[in-house]
Amino acid sequence: MLISSEWYSGEPKWICSYFKGYRLKCYDYSYDLVYEDPVEYVTEYEFND
Repeated sequence: MLISSEWYSGEPKWICSYFKGYRLKCYDYSYDLVYEDPVEYVTEYEFND
């Protein structure tokens, strides 16, 4: 499992879990909610090998 941080306008902070390149879930710690693939809220991605 890989972890990636994603930002939208600096806030909120998204922590997204990845598996084999696929994004599984994103957590918004500003509101303590879980989103399924909130692509409309993110602007860039950071992938770790």
